[in-house]
Amino acid sequence: MKNLLLLLSFITLSHFHFAQCDTNRYVNAIFDSVYKHANVKYGEAPVWTIPYNNTDLFMDIYEPIGDATTKRPMMFWVHPGGFLLGDKEADDMVALCDSFARRGYVTASIGYRLGFNPVSSSSAERAVYRGTQDVRAAIRYMMEYADIYDVDTNYMFLGGSSAGGFATLHVAYADQDEVPSSVYGGIFDNDLGCIDCAGNNYVHEINLKGIVNLWGALGDSTWVDADEIVPALLIHGTADGTVPFADGHPFGVFTTPLTYGSRCIHNQLNSHGIDHDFLFFEGEDHEPHGASNGDFNSPPTPYWDTIFTAVRDHYFAQLQPDSASILGNLLVDEGAQEWYSVSINLEDSTCWSVQNGNVIQSLRDSILVEWNAFGSGAIQARINNEVNAVSEMTELAVTILDVSAVSEVNHVEPSFVIYPNPAEDKIWIDKLPIDAEMIITDGLGREVARLKIAEPNVELDVQNYVQGVYFVTILHSDTQSTARFIKQ
Repeated sequence: MKNLLLLLSFITLSHFHFAQCDTNRYVNAIFDSVYKHANVKYGEAPVWTIPYNNTDLFMDIYEPIGDATTKRPMMFWVHPGGFLLGDKEADDMVALCDSFARRGYVTASIGYRLGFNPVSSSSAERAVYRGTQDVRAAIRYMMEYADIYDVDTNYMFLGGSSAGGFATLHVAYADQDEVPSSVYGGIFDNDLGCIDCAGNNYVHEINLKGIVNLWGALGDSTWVDADEIVPALLIHGTADGTVPFADGHPFGVFTTPLTYGSRCIHNQLNSHGIDHDFLFFEGEDHEPHGASNGDFNSPPTPYWDTIFTAVRDHYFAQLQPDSASILGNLLVDEGAQEWYSVSINLEDSTCWSVQNGNVIQSLRDSILVEWNAFGSGAIQARINNEVNAVSEMTELAVTILDVSAVSEVNHVEPSFVIYPNPAEDKIWIDKLPIDAEMIITDGLGREVARLKIAEPNVELDVQNYVQGVYFVTILHSDTQSTARFIKQ
């Protein structure tokens, strides 16, 4: 009875572990409600005009209600408005914050300083710089108080629309030695200080996990350096008359600074070989999702769903851990107990599932399985990382041998022949027994191919195999034989 209770406890623990892998998190809405921390003051900074009095800076922070996860990714959004108008309550920014909070993120809509002289190019440059300073201050504030909001600062994302896209791109790509000289002031303008010298005094290095530019632009696309590899999603209408898709003056007004839109940034990223996503809408104008300065005066266009899905998938790709190969025996006896494992990071855990076997013990990176009736079995694994993002599933197929029919498998010398060996593109295997099963594994024991033998001679394409040693195992009747080949 004691052993039975112990066995049941192991199985119960294992099933509890299965439940930790929620493949919906960050993809679909899993929380019914969201709490909004309104008007969180993240700093203060001078307004744009004389006498440069300080103004308070606020953001709204959203988090899902009922979330037990204590390390969560942070998603910031920056509203549109041409650095002249708009606020953190813009309809599209609120919708993004609310929707992604329901998917498990902590989100924030950032308010920032507005105002500039529309007929002065240098005044417009200074407005972009002030917005960039404020967004960086908001990020530093959240890094300072990450524990209060259960935020993992290794997973911080930033996106913005129009002017907010400008601020996003400048946070990601503009270094202090690249900003225009106008930010340092002159006869009638104050010195705006360094890029991290406004808003608050919190000192943190900002390393974003990903960015989204919604129809914004950069002061100079050459500011994108080869080592600035933050994963970017660029979304823009090709006929944007407000912020150029390529290069040009915003609003088509020559007194505004020359800017470089998503196509130029895309080309610069490509020149450095930096992976990114680029979604453009042929023939579409500014804010193709149907908003005006972020507010919906009518229902959103179909582009809204396209944009939302692109943002969701882009960010989730940065969260999702890589799949891990399962190591362990592929050929087992009926009733045997075998350990299987994966190689994962210290912060990760594994969600296991077993077909035609019982889970005896489940650990963070390994599992003990007792195999049931002879035939086919399988182990499936998903990796769950520190923010509870879940990997794609990997599977290891297992052959369970009938010990009642065959007392033991006879290991014999291989009678089949593999050539050429070493091989580059193809191998031929001759003198195979008909109706046998062939299993090919790599040097770590991972199965890469399995097939039933119908002919004595088999041709296999190994062009996509990585270089290394591989093992060909032939199961036939009560015998097992193994030979190896080398992939060059």
